[in-house]
Amino acid sequence: MKKGQLLIESGIAISILVVGLLGIIGLLSRSLSLNNVISSQYIASNLAAEGIEITKNLIDANIIQAKPWNQGIATGFYEAAYTDLSLEPDENRFLLLDSTNSTYNYQSGQPTFFRRVIEIENSNPDEIKVNSKVNWQIRGGSYSVNLEDHFFNWRGGASGGPGPGTTHTYTNTYNGVDQGVSNGPLTFDGDFSTFMGNSGGAQGNTSVVTAQHTFATPTTINSIQYRMRAGGHCGGNYDKSADYNIYVQYRVAGVWYYLPGSQFSGGTGDGSISYDTGNITYSTPLANVTDILAYAYGQGHGEDRASNGSFAEIFEINYVTQ
Repeated sequence: MKKGQLLIESGIAISILVVGLLGIIGLLSRSLSLNNVISSQYIASNLAAEGIEITKNLIDANIIQAKPWNQGIATGFYEAAYTDLSLEPDENRFLLLDSTNSTYNYQSGQPTFFRRVIEIENSNPDEIKVNSKVNWQIRGGSYSVNLEDHFFNWRGGASGGPGPGTTHTYTNTYNGVDQGVSNGPLTFDGDFSTFMGNSGGAQGNTSVVTAQHTFATPTTINSIQYRMRAGGHCGGNYDKSADYNIYVQYRVAGVWYYLPGSQFSGGTGDGSISYDTGNITYSTPLANVTDILAYAYGQGHGEDRASNGSFAEIFEINYVTQ
């Protein structure tokens, strides 16, 4: 009796133990499965956010390069990697993982089970709706993440840039009276030439020309090229002076700075004086620039009004952005 009873008790105990172990194994298996799902959801959420960021980068690049703000971002379905410079039509491809830098792309790396599509909807000329969707399958289940964002042309204008743009002023005065003499118009995107106030007819003769360009957003300038000339002539026996002043400035965070090496000034108490900068290129990058200003001033003053004269010229002021 005792031997039979012991056998039965042992069998019951083993059964309970087996059932408990099976439950633990099942729980561990389920836990590992959920861990894989959670891990893949985390990766997919970041990939979807990256799709939004790619679109934002393209919009920012358009603004910096003074292109239409929505150029290359038409309504449709696209794919793109983070380093791409444009959106490409969606080909329903799997993303690849480059193990050397832990980035996802379509050119090289190990295949993954993630597919990403960037859906663009231009609901109106001043709004872009972006949906970045990532789909994948794991352990027999299908999953997806969909992030949505809206971008607006808050800067205004058909192009979204270069913002307020270029302004230029001409001043040519004889004894404080504007003579309205000038050549040109000025354009900041190419060469230009403006000639101010030649010869006299008054005791004081002053010529000034300025050109200012304002960017829509703070911009990195890789180089600035310019050439300017100014001067004056004075005549008579007394109260004579002639001088010039030339410079280029740039503004960062509301503060104006002189472009290094761009300040030129001089004067004389008799006769003529002038200065030509020649063609100058300043090639040290300038970050967060909001404005560029070119200024040329010439003045001639003397008792012999017929001999007084002044001029100011801006031949060229160009810039190259990053």
